[in-house]
Amino acid sequence: MKRSIFMIAAMTMLWPSFAKAEQQLTWIWPLRGNDLLTYCTDGKDAATVGVCGGFITGFVSGVSTVLITHQEQIGCVWDIPGDVTLAQMVDVVVKGLKDHPERRNELAVQLVVEYVKAAFPCK
Repeated sequence: MKRSIFMIAAMTMLWPSFAKAEQQLTWIWPLRGNDLLTYCTDGKDAATVGVCGGFITGFVSGVSTVLITHQEQIGCVWDIPGDVTLAQMVDVVVKGLKDHPERRNELAVQLVVEYVKAAFPCK
């Protein structure tokens, strides 16, 4: 009983922190193509540019890690040369977003996968 009361009291005290954290995250997740294009082309401050580059490289790196570890089950999805820079990767995604404005309402992760696959197909 005491434990239940403690948990309720703790949640009540922490609730404003959870609500504030959730409000702060809603600007980035779920990230849509329109949002990503804004972050990648606005460039007014380092944080905005950081969201663009960080999102793209973080996502591509994460997917690449999964692909490497499960290559036998998944097969090849893309073949990104080792000398491709962050700027090139951003250029590939921005070009895809600009060339297909009708799809910018879709999830950014889906669009990034499609644009990277198209730019760096399996050989």
